[in-house]
Amino acid sequence: YDEIGVLSRAFNTMVHNLKFTLSGLKESELNYRSIFENALEGILQTSYEGKILKANPAMAKILGYINVESFMEANTHVHSLYTDSSDMERVVKHLLEFGEIHDFEIQAYTSNNEKTWLSLSAFLVRDAEGTPLQIESMVADINDRKRAEQEREELFDRLTQSQKLEAVGQLAGGIAHDFN
Repeated sequence: YDEIGVLSRAFNTMVHNLKFTLSGLKESELNYRSIFENALEGILQTSYEGKILKANPAMAKILGYINVESFMEANTHVHSLYTDSSDMERVVKHLLEFGEIHDFEIQAYTSNNEKTWLSLSAFLVRDAEGTPLQIESMVADINDRKRAEQEREELFDRLTQSQKLEAVGQLAGGIAHDFN
C-alpha cells in the first residue's frame, strides 16, 4: 500500500508540474502572438525556397492588402513581391554567406501592382546540420523617405542650375558693361 501511495503522490506531482508547464507555454504563446500581431514593422517568414509561411498584419498593410489572408492568397511565393529578381538573389547570397542582412533596400509590388520602397532585415534559420530552413524578415516601409530623398535631389539640381544661370547672367552683364 505504501508503494501505491508513493506512486500516487509522484503522479499527482507530475500532473501539477505538467499543468504549470503548459500554463507557462500558453502564456508564452500569447505574448509571442501579441508581439507578432501588433508589431508596427512587417514580419515575414518564408521557406528557404521562398514559399511564404507567415506574415503579420503590418506586412499586409505595408503592401496595401486589407488583411493577412488577402496578402497570403495573392502571394504564395516571395518572388512575386520583388520588382527586381536580382535583389532577391543578392539577399539570398548574402544570407548564405553571413546568416543575416540589415537594412537592405528593395522595391516591391503593392496590392495594386505599384512599386514601393522597403527596408529588409532578415535572418537565415538553419537546422542542426547547417541546412537552410527558412528566412525570417523584418520589413519597414521607407517609401516616404525615398520620396523625400528624390525631392531633395531634384531641388539641389534646380538650385545648381539656377546658380549656373545666375553666373552666366553676371558674366553676360559684365561683358555688356565692358562693351558699353
